[in-house]
Amino acid sequence: MIAFLRRLFVHDLGRKLLALCFAVVLFDLLDAKVQGRDRLTLDVVYVDASELPQLAEAPARASKLLVVERADAQQPLVVADRPRPASVTLQIDAPKDAIERMKARRLTFLLPLQKEGDLVPTAAELGGIDLLRDMLGAGAQVEIDPPLRLAVEAEERRALLLVPEDIVLRGTPAPGFDRGSRTTVARPNEVTLVGPRRFVAQALERRAELFEAVLLDGTSRQVNQGVGLALQWRDRIRLVDATGAPLDSVRVTLEFKRRMVPVPEPDGVFELPVQVVCNDELLRRDDPQRSWRDGWRLAFPQSPDDAPRLRLQFSATESAVAGALDRVKLELARDEVELVVRAHELANVERGTLRVAIVKFTDFPDDLELALAPGEPNVVEVEWVAPAPASDAGSGEKGGADDRE
Repeated sequence: MIAFLRRLFVHDLGRKLLALCFAVVLFDLLDAKVQGRDRLTLDVVYVDASELPQLAEAPARASKLLVVERADAQQPLVVADRPRPASVTLQIDAPKDAIERMKARRLTFLLPLQKEGDLVPTAAELGGIDLLRDMLGAGAQVEIDPPLRLAVEAEERRALLLVPEDIVLRGTPAPGFDRGSRTTVARPNEVTLVGPRRFVAQALERRAELFEAVLLDGTSRQVNQGVGLALQWRDRIRLVDATGAPLDSVRVTLEFKRRMVPVPEPDGVFELPVQVVCNDELLRRDDPQRSWRDGWRLAFPQSPDDAPRLRLQFSATESAVAGALDRVKLELARDEVELVVRAHELANVERGTLRVAIVKFTDFPDDLELALAPGEPNVVEVEWVAPAPASDAGSGEKGGADDRE
């Protein structure tokens, strides 16, 4: 039995080995021609048309699809989907050996945006697909599966002049300061919103939600903080300045005013006469026929014998008014203020009205405010009085005015 088995394997061994070699080679050849199916996942990269040459030449770590945005400067198109698709899959039917060679390569495809609307590209529309088909050989089929769907919109740029209402506050200022009474300075005070048309329109409709809130710590009367776009807008629109440079944030400076309330009578209300001041250079520039130095004066027709007197009222912090008022401070503050009208503002007319200005001197207390009492007019009627004749020059001048601005 053993001798029979030995003759079975050893007899004509050379031809058997040769047949086995032919069988192995034939199997490899047939296997190479067997059709296979595989999938190739591409990273989707959204690139500005101006950056395409540098990106296309960069070494690729993975196969990718470059979606080319803003190819037309007159009507820049962008993908408006949020979030935007991050990958796309190609389904490939081709010989197995061709698929294996393809998988060893790093491939780049292009998809330029050419018109607005919903875009569902086919594999044939991708730039670079012909190179892949040549690599796979005749009869190979390539499809995008599942389909890639993109919403393409025109990119819009809208200038926005910032106003205090655009700045949202969170928290409170220092005690005694009014959250609703403040000065607001933004730098830059004009920005440009850039993004797909729908998102720019939504941002303009919801301006109060456009920026991050300014955080108040409850101890400061002044805040200086950079605020960027709110989280919900950061992947939808972007900010640029007047030169087109990207803006990460807008620098906002807030200064809060004290929470003031009127000081009641009798301590909080007093009277002052209205005085006339004049910048003669400005008067002669606007009205060459008149000069304060030549004796032109303003008179008050409604009170010809004296200057009109107006009532003013102090305001102080809530705590000061509710507690014990410092009457000495109020008395001193009355000597640090005056009411004036500026004669040079009434040029080229004989008669008119001038706004009454409250002028505070350097020593006026910082923790007090002053305004005309309720019901008092903020303008007075005045008229020009020509200089007296030379023969009457020694009889005196009417008016009590000076040359201050």
